[in-house]
Amino acid sequence: MDAFLNPSGDEGSGNAPEDSSHALRPQPEIENVEDEDKAKEIMESVDPGETGEGLEFDALYYPYYHMLNERGQALYRQIYANAMALNQKFSPCLDEVVDNEVFSAFNCVLDDHPELFWVDITFYFQYDYQGYVIEIDLEFYGNFKNIPEARRRFEYVASNLIAGAEGLETAYDKELYIHDVIVDKVDYEFNSLDQSAYSSVVQDLTVCAGYARCFQYLMQKLEVPTYNCYGWGGGEMHAWNIIKLDDGFHNVDCTWDDSLGNYDYFNVSDSENTDHRRMDFAVYLPKCVSSEHKPTGITGEALTAYTESYSDVVGMEVTPHITIWRTYRYEVDDDGIVTVVEK
Repeated sequence: MDAFLNPSGDEGSGNAPEDSSHALRPQPEIENVEDEDKAKEIMESVDPGETGEGLEFDALYYPYYHMLNERGQALYRQIYANAMALNQKFSPCLDEVVDNEVFSAFNCVLDDHPELFWVDITFYFQYDYQGYVIEIDLEFYGNFKNIPEARRRFEYVASNLIAGAEGLETAYDKELYIHDVIVDKVDYEFNSLDQSAYSSVVQDLTVCAGYARCFQYLMQKLEVPTYNCYGWGGGEMHAWNIIKLDDGFHNVDCTWDDSLGNYDYFNVSDSENTDHRRMDFAVYLPKCVSSEHKPTGITGEALTAYTESYSDVVGMEVTPHITIWRTYRYEVDDDGIVTVVEK
């Protein structure tokens, strides 16, 4: 159960890579409208927009929606529907909505839907003199001058990225392919979209949040249930994934595997997932167990040579571990077309 507790300090094995944990959680900006007449004016000028009535979300693929109560689910549907319709300003679809209800619903929408890459983690709401929310304002990333065109580009590149996995036989085979494509394609670097899947799917520069949302989106496209998991890692806020295979749910951290150059955080249980601690709604995601699905490892002299070589490259001593000696790498062009290159 300790995998579900927020750490009191730096805990874990100490193998966490540096500069690989920079996830950010939504931070609402709130305005309190104390003047009754002004509050009524706002309420009269803003409508609910899209309510999302009739939308359904499969619990196997959208677990965060099902963590909310009925009111939270109604707000989730409304936020999702307005984001899809590119409506930024709307009033709550329920009466007497409080700020925590909006905050929870917004978090769950973003955690379930990496395809909403244009929705910034910053959002706004106003509440009246009674403490009830009267207006919700979504912020869209200013990078996108034409969101429909950006969506077409996003979906086109994603379809090319998963093309090589679509004919693979098992969910594990698809997972390993996508994991390695992401590791070979993406570089860890801060940028204005690094909390968004666009930074990793279309671009090649992101931080842990982008890695996790990219893996989540591509695996979901391949119909393999995969969730965004948020918490604590490497002394900072961190994001990784939980995936469902035929032998249960497992943790996967593409960011740290990329940084460390191995598979130490690939299909591991909660107790094995060193240096990770779930937070917020992620504590309610399924518990993760050990997996029989692992890349073939190397040991002995080859392992020693690998770890010594890697230690020289990173300039620090690395604890020996079992890893796979990949004889190939993936090259990915700007359109997401993947080519296998022999090492």
